[in-house]
Amino acid sequence: MRLTCLLAAATFGVTASGAHAQEVTHDLVLWLKADAGVTVEGGVIAAWADSSPAGHHAGQINGFQRATLVPAAINGMPAARFDGDDFFDLTGQVLTSDRYTIVSVVNDLRLDGGFKEVFSNWAFSNTLTSVFFGTTAFDPVGVDSTRARLTDDVGGANQGQGGVGAIVNRSNHFIFTGV
Repeated sequence: MRLTCLLAAATFGVTASGAHAQEVTHDLVLWLKADAGVTVEGGVIAAWADSSPAGHHAGQINGFQRATLVPAAINGMPAARFDGDDFFDLTGQVLTSDRYTIVSVVNDLRLDGGFKEVFSNWAFSNTLTSVFFGTTAFDPVGVDSTRARLTDDVGGANQGQGGVGAIVNRSNHFIFTGV
């Protein structure tokens, strides 16, 4: 799998029982936290340890395709900033069934009008079995808007894969989820 354009904010406690804050990790297969497990070399992230029990660590051997660690990106919390050409390869097979949920905090600053991947294993070699989660090239309600796309089907906008909904103010950070 490939991770691109993810802006991973710091950890927030999730309350399972309401009695006290406890991180819920049952069935969690990937959790990249910008405040933990990050190895920085020259201001960019060389490796990123998976905080889930699954151990799907992220890395990038090419220094020119590494995301930048921003120490105080969102309300003083750290984040990884991807410039559009940056990505991480993930260790192992992250998705093992067609039932999954992706939660990310992102913004989309693209200027090229193209799609933006958040999480994907798309390649020309696996177009019929790939997963793509990201934004589309469409501006459905005007400038600085886009649509969400989560698909495991080949095809682009001309084949009915134009995305759904309207993400307005895409340049502002937003919680982006797909089920």
